[in-house]
Amino acid sequence: MPASISILYVDDEPCQLELDRQFLESTGEFVVSTAESVDNARNMLSIKAFNVIVSDY
Repeated sequence: MPASISILYVDDEPCQLELDRQFLESTGEFVVSTAESVDNARNMLSIKAFNVIVSDY
């Protein structure tokens, strides 16, 4: 089984976070962690490394 790609997805819209997380994880290739703010994302980054960061602008 290939290694999963870890994604940190940052968006201030909880519904969008959940929909996109479900879609990305449905492929089986990604493990998605979500954050609703930059501060929350920074805290997560201080604890864990991610392969990709996707951020709402």
